[in-house]
Amino acid sequence: MSNRTLLCRSLCVFIVASLLLCTLPVVWAQGIQKNVSMANLESTDESSDIQTLTLDDYYRVYTYDAYETNTFQFVPPVDGEYLFYSSVATGDPVIYLYNSNMEYIDSNDDSGGNLQFRLTVSLTAGQTYYLVCGHCEEDYGSYRITALMAAAIPNTVCYFRNMLSSNYIDIHGPNEQRYAHQWSYHIGMQLKWNIVKQTGGYYTIQSEYGNKYYLGVSTRDVGTNNVELFASVSDKTKWRIYAKSNGELFVESVYSPGCVLSVANTLIGSELQLNYISASASNANKWKIEVELPTTLEGQKMSNWCWNATARMMANHYYSVSSERTQERAVNYITNSVPDDEPANIPGGSSYAICAAKYYYEEDVETERTFDLVDYNTKRLGQARLRQFLHDGHVIFIGRGYYSAEGDRREGHASLIVGYTTVYLNGLMEYRYLIYDPWPATPPNSWETPVVTQGRRLVRSYGWICSGVGTSSELPDNFIWDTYVVFETTYAGDNLPPKYN
Repeated sequence: MSNRTLLCRSLCVFIVASLLLCTLPVVWAQGIQKNVSMANLESTDESSDIQTLTLDDYYRVYTYDAYETNTFQFVPPVDGEYLFYSSVATGDPVIYLYNSNMEYIDSNDDSGGNLQFRLTVSLTAGQTYYLVCGHCEEDYGSYRITALMAAAIPNTVCYFRNMLSSNYIDIHGPNEQRYAHQWSYHIGMQLKWNIVKQTGGYYTIQSEYGNKYYLGVSTRDVGTNNVELFASVSDKTKWRIYAKSNGELFVESVYSPGCVLSVANTLIGSELQLNYISASASNANKWKIEVELPTTLEGQKMSNWCWNATARMMANHYYSVSSERTQERAVNYITNSVPDDEPANIPGGSSYAICAAKYYYEEDVETERTFDLVDYNTKRLGQARLRQFLHDGHVIFIGRGYYSAEGDRREGHASLIVGYTTVYLNGLMEYRYLIYDPWPATPPNSWETPVVTQGRRLVRSYGWICSGVGTSSELPDNFIWDTYVVFETTYAGDNLPPKYN
């Protein structure tokens, strides 16, 4: 460490001490604090204003002269490991961390790659910490500082989806079982990964396919196809994972600190790579634990036809439904009416939905094709089983009924669960479910009225699915999930119809 760096650290200690004593003789700009220099220390006219750093969002650091700094305070919401890193920088960023007693804790200069800092540290909830940010030696310029928290992910089988390409981590091969690449959704085990937190705080990501190898890296390089599969656990197959509250993850290699799992492009089949966490704010470095099964969102064509549109969406997941098999004709098929007559705006329960799904699946004209669905009336799906159905490639028809105080069924609504995503509350992972709801903004009440929307895509908690209490002004508080329908049988002896095999 040079004398200039020592001088910079000493200056940072003095700055924080002065800030805490409310006697720092500096002048601050409006909003983001004005950078502190030795010349500022001669002024005693005004007190300072410290910027508050919070999780997820980035903040700008500006310095215009050598040894100027910006100071931030940070209060951890929970005990745990936190990551602070710089990005999009000019100059050579540096960070110093102090506790509320002005005691030096740690600092970092270049661990983020490309002269960016990357500081990981365990902090105590509710305590105030100060981060003094500047540039090394006589550098100056601007950069972003971001704070993330280590993710607390339960041991689970899951899908990893990239936020740039919307593709999933997949095994290249599959017979080779050596490299990992990105691929669109498909049925099979190649997209499924078993994530386990190990002693020491790192994670292993193990394939559910074939030999069940571990995801790792062969080298520390960035920008090369070095994300591979390994038979055993080593530093090369260890990962630390940091989360944003919206569920976005940064998967950092233990073998190559400061480097995270990334994609180089959006092309299906392209190999995975490492990239600096400090690289430009690109979604290529961000992942989510989520899956969205492929089907087509469709709005109901009349106000009582939620069961009809949901049945068509469900059938369309397994089989490309003919454009000739419309919602109108499905109603006329069920009511034994002439196909092109004006259909009735009839409500319907799960029995109508099953009949409509079979019609869309063309079971009436293809005798070898069976589309058997099971109505689990009054049985509520637990979260683990719900996700297992999704992992097995099944969308889930749910009927949610509205009941009076006396317990009488008054009305209901049908929609389709097509996947899940994740969010992080104080670092703890929670699931949110993706729902295709056929309800349009202005549902028609007659056949001649055009449909103005094509349904809506909702992201809802398990509690909302079960009861709806306190989560939506669009539904009564006593909407209860009382039925679900799942495709459970075979197509000509196969596990699933051929659409996604």
